[in-house]
Amino acid sequence: MTPDNTQFRTGVIKPVECLKEGWALIKDQYWLFLGIVVVGVLIGGAVPIVLIGPMMVGIYLCYFRRMRGEPVEFGNLFKGFDYFAQGLIAALLQAIPMVIVIVPMYLIMVVVMMTSIPRGGGRMDPDQSSMFIFKFLGFELVFVTILMVLGIAINIFFMFAFILKKHTGRAQPIFQRKKRKIRIMIQGKIR
Repeated sequence: MTPDNTQFRTGVIKPVECLKEGWALIKDQYWLFLGIVVVGVLIGGAVPIVLIGPMMVGIYLCYFRRMRGEPVEFGNLFKGFDYFAQGLIAALLQAIPMVIVIVPMYLIMVVVMMTSIPRGGGRMDPDQSSMFIFKFLGFELVFVTILMVLGIAINIFFMFAFILKKHTGRAQPIFQRKKRKIRIMIQGKIR
């Protein structure tokens, strides 16, 4: 068996070129795609964990139709419901880590808020009330920052979970296709 001669090239992905290609893809139907994304996100946000998966799948299906040169209609957004279970699973996998962080953070925030309230009843001293507000706002700022960083990290990790391969007639995430291609390449080298 020969050693793997895989060569890694740096700078292969050029972000500016990717943005130019993306703009060239949608610029003649920009308002249609903007409407598809806005409506998809609004509907998905109505019942986030349940509907966001199928809506994201529908958005990606519209982009894939455009990439293949097929006509895109607003109704294509709702074809994501054909892959409801797969989209729901991907959305759940994204939501679970967020819930695991949000629940304890809210509990901590309530404890900090309750322990910071000045005692003694009656009117609050202005210094005490301003200290309470600053503690609360400071904790909220830290809380929101942690949630934003965690949300970005989770979304980057699941970026390709909604990307489907339509040619097989079933939903198949792109990372499964890559794994299958690698397995076929390895099997071809072994034989």
